[in-house]
Amino acid sequence: AQNIVKTLCPDGRQLLCGTNLGVVYSFDLHTCTYRRVYDTGMEDPIYYLGRNSRGELMIGGVNDPVGLILLSQDGRVKDRFAVEGGADLQFPNVRCVLEIETDRYLIGTRNEGLFDYHRQKHRLVRYKYSPENHSAFDLPENYISTVFRDSRNRIWIGTFGGGFSLFDPATGAFTTYSSRSGLQNNNVCTIVEDLAGHLWISTISGIADFDPETGRFINY
Repeated sequence: AQNIVKTLCPDGRQLLCGTNLGVVYSFDLHTCTYRRVYDTGMEDPIYYLGRNSRGELMIGGVNDPVGLILLSQDGRVKDRFAVEGGADLQFPNVRCVLEIETDRYLIGTRNEGLFDYHRQKHRLVRYKYSPENHSAFDLPENYISTVFRDSRNRIWIGTFGGGFSLFDPATGAFTTYSSRSGLQNNNVCTIVEDLAGHLWISTISGIADFDPETGRFINY
């Protein structure tokens, strides 16, 4: 099962690989050899790898309660995070992470919603979908599959079940696009941007070309 690689992250001359059993490997692009970097010890899939502004390796996996691990370059591990006015927190079932400014992270989870966490200020805001108290500007679903920042610094949140949303970190508002807007399926896997500024949305029913300026979709 260690041959099942769930995520990749370019890292200089290396390619970091997150596996199905919670182990991170480094693949040397020149010698084509593997080296074990870190074992979470939890045998749960790793879905996200990335470097933050401190140079730490961010490891996100679908484990409860330890879904986010920060690994420093000298091997120190951090999985608990201070929260103002409360106990230290662990983030469960992490699918994706985006550092939107220095030490401020958007953390997308599987079924636990979206966390906006500032590491220096210890400030935490949680966005969670509630069918009983839902407005048009709320998070559309609690399963967050991807968090993406485009070339104009707009932040897009992909969900499994609710389509995708344009998120405003200043106000906490979500503008959602779903099958009602023309998307062919509300289960979004990933979001990328092309040179024309269009977003390409992959879903379980195909891909969609989305123009953020007009709100129009072309589904394939």
